[in-house]
Amino acid sequence: MNRATHPSDPHLQAKSVIGRCSIPGRVFVEVLDETNARSFAMSITELNPNAVRIVPVEEMLSVLYIKNPFSFDDTNWARLTGRGAGWRIYKGDIAMVVPQNGVKLLLVIPRIKTADSINSPKPQQSLFPAHVLANLFGAACISSISPDGSFSFQGKRMTKEGFLYQNVSEVDVFRPGDDLPTVLELETFKACSFMDDRILNEANSRLSRLKVALDARVVVVEGDYKGLVGRVIEIGENEVAVDVETQDHIERVHLSSVRMAFRLGDQVQITQGPHSGRTGWIVDVQDHVVTVINVEHRIEVILHSCYRYVVNNGM
Repeated sequence: MNRATHPSDPHLQAKSVIGRCSIPGRVFVEVLDETNARSFAMSITELNPNAVRIVPVEEMLSVLYIKNPFSFDDTNWARLTGRGAGWRIYKGDIAMVVPQNGVKLLLVIPRIKTADSINSPKPQQSLFPAHVLANLFGAACISSISPDGSFSFQGKRMTKEGFLYQNVSEVDVFRPGDDLPTVLELETFKACSFMDDRILNEANSRLSRLKVALDARVVVVEGDYKGLVGRVIEIGENEVAVDVETQDHIERVHLSSVRMAFRLGDQVQITQGPHSGRTGWIVDVQDHVVTVINVEHRIEVILHSCYRYVVNNGM
C-alpha cells in the first residue's frame, strides 16, 4: 500500500493494491498495463513476477466482494459446534441445510436420551417420529402439531419423519467447508421429505471420490491435526489411520476429514470433468485450487474446489 500511495519510482506507480486473507498468496494491483504489473512484482521479494495474470473484466468486482464466511448459499451440509442450550450432545454432528419459505433450515438426526441411553453422554443418532416419542415419554410430550406433520418436543421442532430442525441463524455451526455426512448418515437423511435428488446425487458423488488408497499422501482438514500431512497406513469402513509425518503419531480420522495432498512437481491424471484423462504436472497449489500444466497439448488446467477429489497423484 505504501508503494501504491507513495511510489519511490515513477515507473512503478499503482493506483491501488488489494490483498485478501480469503485468497492467500495473491495480490491484486491496479496498474496501466501488464509490464507495469510485472515490474511491480519484481520489486517485492515475496511476489513471483512470472505468475502475473490479468484479471478478466467480468471478474474484477469479485476481487472487491468479500462473501459472508458463514453463508450457506452453495452448501448443503454444516457441522454443529455444540454451543448453545440443548446442543452440546450434537457437537461435531452433521446437519443438512435446505431452503424453506425464504429461510435456511438445519436438519439434524436427533440424539435423544431414552431409558436405554440415560447414562450415555452422547446417545446414538436415531429418528424419533411423534408416535415413537409419545410411547417413550407420554402423549403430553408432543405439542404444536402442524398440518404437515411437524411437531414440538422439549421445546424443539421436529419434522414428521423425526428429524430435528432449526433456522441456520439460530444454531452455532462451524464455517462452511467440505463437510459431508457419512454413508450411514446419508442413508438416514434419505428419509427426509426435504431431501431432493440434487443434494443426494451430489453427496453420493463426493463420497465416492473420497476413497483413498493405502500409502496415499493426504492432508488432515479437521481436528487437532488439521493442516498436517501424512500417509494412509490403514483403511476402515468410515475412517482411516494416518501416520502424521511431522508428529511421529498415528491419528485415526473419519474419511471426510482427509484430502489428497499435492505438491509442486507431482505428475497427475485428471479423472473427471472436461479434461478427464489428461495428464500433466502440478505447477501451483493454492488452498482450494490446483494448477496442472500439460505440455504436450499446451494447456493449463486450473482445478477449483469442485475438482479437489478428482485428481490422482503418484503416477
